[in-house]
Amino acid sequence: MNAISQCLDWESVPFGKMRAFLVGCGMDFTDPKEMNRKKVYLKLEHKFLYLRKSPEFETILRPLIVKWREHVASKIK
Repeated sequence: MNAISQCLDWESVPFGKMRAFLVGCGMDFTDPKEMNRKKVYLKLEHKFLYLRKSPEFETILRPLIVKWREHVASKIK
């Protein structure tokens, strides 16, 4: 199985690993206020700007951003 961060859905992720990943990311699908905050953030034009300062940007983060954008674009078509 690929790393969870590479997955575009939760189908192949065991529940325990999913829960640990979400806790580590500070993601709580049961908290409407937190979910709305993340939804608003994802609508921002320059949402990934701060990531460019990371030393892992080119090797890890940029490929994840590209994959996420391709996934979103495929859902819009």
